[in-house]
Amino acid sequence: MEFSKEATLEATKELLRVVMLAVLPVTISAIETNKVDFRVIGIVAIVSALKFIDSLLHEANKELPKKEQNSGLLGKKGITF
Repeated sequence: MEFSKEATLEATKELLRVVMLAVLPVTISAIETNKVDFRVIGIVAIVSALKFIDSLLHEANKELPKKEQNSGLLGKKGITF
């Protein structure tokens, strides 16, 4: 699957939003305890990476023609069949 520049840009913006929102609590926690917890930084990195992948796939799917779009779980709308 090839990703367009627009889809990559939108996913990158979402990644930066998540990182910016996570920096504040991590910084406050580090200042309060006078040490950096690398487990928290690792979790933030993993969550940010997953959000980036999710946003990239979502944006790329929106650019496909309606006929080729994935409409949800197992090709169905919603969980009910």
